[in-house]
This record gives sequence, structure tokens and C-alpha cells, in this order.
Amino acid sequence: MSEEFATHLQQGKLSEALTVALTNSIELEITSWIAAPDAPEPTLGDCLHTKINIIDGEIDNQIGSRCLDQGSYQKINDFHQEQVQYSSQMIQQNLETLQQLLVIMAGTYNQVNP
Repeated sequence: MSEEFATHLQQGKLSEALTVALTNSIELEITSWIAAPDAPEPTLGDCLHTKINIIDGEIDNQIGSRCLDQGSYQKINDFHQEQVQYSSQMIQQNLETLQQLLVIMAGTYNQVNP
């Protein structure tokens, strides 16, 4: 359960908690940047990016051109894929949080409207 979600629940802000749960459970983005330590910001050519949308069932992968040229691409790709795998666990946790929220909301509704 995210801290933001828990805070909204503790404050009795069910609508805000539901919004957080829904927002966090629909889409996830994972970006692995490869950049020199002195670079102000990495560029698109220096990253691997994955966007997962569970509503549309889409997974979008982008691989920066400089990532392909580096000899350490396999290590970088392995790391990125580990992060993508970890994201599956995060999505599952978000869905479980959403389910908990819906149970709480149903209980609250039943108390208010017997």
C-alpha cells in the first residue's frame, strides 16, 4: 500500500485514495538511463524505456541508439528487464490495494445506507 494511499485513507478521503489507487494501477513506466556522471541530463539516445498499460494491454519498449552501440548493452538490458519484472509485482500490489479500497468503500456505503 502506498504512503499516499494510506494517508488519504487515514484522513477519510476515500475519493482521493481511490484516485491514487486507480492511477497507480493502470500504467507503469520504467526507464534505465546510461549517462556520463558529469552530464546534466541524459538524452533519449542514452536510455531503455518500457511503458506498460494494463488497461490497453500494451507494452511499449524503446531502446536508445547509443545503448545498442555500447559493449555493455547486455548488462544494461538485463538490469532493465529485472526492473520490468519487478514492475509486475508493483502492478499486482496496486491492484490488491485497489481491491482493499473497494472493500472499505463498500463497507462504508453499507453503514451509511443500511
